[in-house]
Amino acid sequence: MPVVTCPHCSNSVTLPDPWTAPGYTCPHCHRGVPIRILAPVSHSSTPPPPERRDPRPEDRRRNRREGRERYPVRPSFIQAHPLLFAGGILSAITFLFVVACCGGLIYSSGARREAAQKELAEANALWDAGNKAEAASKYARVLDRDYSDLPPAAEKPVVYQRVIDQDLERGDKDAARARIEKALDKKIDIAPGSPALTQLIAQVRAARERREAEERAAREAEDKRKREEAARRDQERAEAEAKRRREELEKPQISVELLQARDGPFRTADGLNTRMVYTDWKNTGNGPVRAVHATIIAFDSRGRELYAARDYTIYAVPQDDAGIAPGETYIEPQGMGHVLPPLLPRPVARFTVKITRADEKGN
Repeated sequence: MPVVTCPHCSNSVTLPDPWTAPGYTCPHCHRGVPIRILAPVSHSSTPPPPERRDPRPEDRRRNRREGRERYPVRPSFIQAHPLLFAGGILSAITFLFVVACCGGLIYSSGARREAAQKELAEANALWDAGNKAEAASKYARVLDRDYSDLPPAAEKPVVYQRVIDQDLERGDKDAARARIEKALDKKIDIAPGSPALTQLIAQVRAARERREAEERAAREAEDKRKREEAARRDQERAEAEAKRRREELEKPQISVELLQARDGPFRTADGLNTRMVYTDWKNTGNGPVRAVHATIIAFDSRGRELYAARDYTIYAVPQDDAGIAPGETYIEPQGMGHVLPPLLPRPVARFTVKITRADEKGN
């Protein structure tokens, strides 16, 4: 019997075979299914997988009541991405906190500026009314806030003059001097005031000029000292390099040149016959030679090594001896050469001599 799937509730429906009606009624959802949307008939005992179609809301409620819910509720964004949601909440809180802090700072700065403007207006009114001491106190508080535009640039010379004059009247010369220094640092020309103010301004200017001259002289002296120190170091390096080069040129260059290697017959004290190797060389350096070393190797007729004396001393004299002077030639005397061993396994066919080193120091 064919098994079909209801397109409304996705349940399997078994139909009689053969099926000739124009449609059928689903026994599960009791809805009619016309033949034009009839699902393909399967003659297999295993029903085909249900088609993924979202049923109507009333069908979903009925299926949920009957325990046939095939489409579970999808999790919300918060349930699916808890960390992302928490990070977004944290970022929003941080942003709001920063905005609140900036707004508070801006409001606080604006409030302080408004208070300074109000205090400046009150100080002007008090000064005009003749209450100079209280006006100077308010002027001083405005100046201490260091606003670039309060007091206005045109009024700053007068405000400084009024405050400093009041400091001098109170006998606070240190405070007056400090305000003059501050005005000079800000490039403000204090308005003319009392003779004491004019005299103090002149004294402060003179002291500043004297201090600046001393600082300038100290900087110039330090720069001069550094230049002289650098020049002295450069001169010392140049002198050391020149000395090294002179010593390099004056240092004896010890070198010798091999002129010839010869041999001759020799009889040992035991009466054995052998050969003695003689080495003649020339001093090609610029200092005396008091010791010469060479490597002597003997070979047989097939080129095999029979004997070797490596780095052997072929010439040596005491340190107090004159040695071989530069340009002189040393011809090894008869009987003073190197004796080859008499009992070698094969006859000596040839030999080589290679000078390995020469030394100015003797033994």
